[in-house]
Amino acid sequence: SMSLRRYMILLLFINLRLASSLQLRTAITNQVKDSPRDVNVASWTGRGALEIIGQGAMGYSFDPLVEDRPNEYAIAIRSLM
Repeated sequence: SMSLRRYMILLLFINLRLASSLQLRTAITNQVKDSPRDVNVASWTGRGALEIIGQGAMGYSFDPLVEDRPNEYAIAIRSLM
């Protein structure tokens, strides 16, 4: 049986993932709303994954996932991978 603490942590990650998914959808939609163009989905999903881990594990938002702009901490983390 799952303990209450584990259940609460699971709910937290589900909420973070949902929020980040909605932000990603909005950002990608904004990128293509004026005219059709190629979107680097791998880059966006990588940013989303880093954001979920950052918020869930460290309580820090690396990337608001609103626009395509660099973040010095996100760049540093990606360089370690």
